Parts: sequence; structure tokens; C-alpha cells
Amino acid sequence: MPDETVFDLKLAVDEACTNVIEHGHKGMDPGSIILSFRIEPDRILVSITDFGHIFEPGEAPRPDVEAALDDRPLGGLGLYLIYQTMDNIDYQSSEEGNTLTFTKYIKREINS
Repeated sequence: MPDETVFDLKLAVDEACTNVIEHGHKGMDPGSIILSFRIEPDRILVSITDFGHIFEPGEAPRPDVEAALDDRPLGGLGLYLIYQTMDNIDYQSSEEGNTLTFTKYIKREINS
């Protein structure tokens, strides 16, 4: 698996779990995060389930990535980075928790 794919997956998992900890459980006792991976021949699927507040990804403010660094607020790039690095993203909320699922397609390296 290419190093770029591994980096993208680590980044997306880190950002998603950080968002759950900082925002999903805000004002609540810390809760569990369930992380699962499924590796298929052409892709990796990651599911992150938490039991915190419901989150609507479409309602999250979009960061101004064109602004100078000094003009940007601290944070706010997590969801943006997940969308930039993953190929498919799905969020579901139910009585069983909130589940963010994302897919990263594996680009095979061809050795000559």
C-alpha cells in the first residue's frame, strides 16, 4: 500500500476522533469511540462510532483555506481534511450512535 494512502488514513482517523472528543462529547462525560477497519482488494473502509451529540456535517462552517494563516482561527480544518483525503464519506445517526464511515481506494503500485 502506498505511503500516501497510509498517511491519508491516519490523518482522517485522527481528525475524526479528535472531533468526536472535542465536539461530540462536549458537555458530557467522555464516552467510547468504536473504530473498525475493513480491508478489501481495492479499498479500505473505516467506521468510527460514538455516542455523543448528533453532528450534521453539512452544517459545519467551511474553512477559508485561502486566508493567510494569521487570519485563520485555530482549528476548523478537521472535516475539510477528511473530505480532501477520503474518496467516499457517509455519516449516519441513530439510537445506536453516530457513525462516520469513509472509504479510501487503494492505488496499486506497478513494479516494472
